[in-house]
Amino acid sequence: GAFVGQRVEVKFGDILDYRDDQMLGWHQDNMDLARHTFTAVLTLSDEGAGRFEWREITPDGKSLGDVSASNQPKRGDLEIHGLACNNVLAHRAFWETGRRVALVLFCGSEEMAATLSAKGTESCITMRHWWSKDFETTR
Repeated sequence: GAFVGQRVEVKFGDILDYRDDQMLGWHQDNMDLARHTFTAVLTLSDEGAGRFEWREITPDGKSLGDVSASNQPKRGDLEIHGLACNNVLAHRAFWETGRRVALVLFCGSEEMAATLSAKGTESCITMRHWWSKDFETTR
């Protein structure tokens, strides 16, 4: 259900400025119910060509499956992903030509954290098992 009336706090944020041939390789956000429960990414500008992609994390948490979603973010696009998504999908962003600027906000909500906790949902960061240095350089 919806979290009507919840109070959302921005815990911290960042500006990502991708230029020709830059990449943020496959990763999971460092989510935790006590710290932040969802990430919002707003594309502020886009020129040229690049991608934002998702891959499933295998059920054993040891490797990544095929790319399950891929799109080229456009100015004004808003991507929001939460703890449940972060537990089963890795994501990356790369920009081949031109430039993309995005605002990334790491957010939390006491109401959302309480609901997820009541359902037994916990952060499941498995990157230590599947991450490779190649993920930072290979498209």
